[in-house]
Amino acid sequence: MYLLRLKLWKKPIIASDLGGSKETIIKGKSGFLYKHDDPRQLAKALNTVIELDQEMLNSIGNEGRKNITKKFDVEAMCDSTLREYKKLLDIK
Repeated sequence: MYLLRLKLWKKPIIASDLGGSKETIIKGKSGFLYKHDDPRQLAKALNTVIELDQEMLNSIGNEGRKNITKKFDVEAMCDSTLREYKKLLDIK
């Protein structure tokens, strides 16, 4: 849940590949993922963000916000949940 809140601030996110991070971050487009037990990947992601120009930082931040407002709004989440229930119940 904290990643969703962070994305609302329109900032690039760097997160480990655990939990819901893979679901909410599109690598290089809306943030950066690193393997949770690999500090070198974390360092690489940090260096990448440090070296980005302001336009690219803004682009990644905006993409992250756009992604969560589209994918995780109430209506989209309800539709997704309903589709999953229908699949489980084999309802067309």
